[in-house]
Amino acid sequence: MVGAIEIQSNEPTDAASQEAIRHHLAMIAVKFSQGDFAIPMFIDSTVPAGVETMKRLPHQKKLSETDH
Repeated sequence: MVGAIEIQSNEPTDAASQEAIRHHLAMIAVKFSQGDFAIPMFIDSTVPAGVETMKRLPHQKKLSETDH
């Protein structure tokens, strides 16, 4: 299973927002790698697609960040 989430700041030159996004995603990656999937539900009020699969296949998930 492969999936992706793309997040960007409203302005391409907004370095502060871009850093906040990176920090948030890094924190989410740590939580997910620990099996904690509560944060997206708290923030978005919904369970993101793929969470049930990540719970079922914990050793097959890999989270990474790519800047474009």
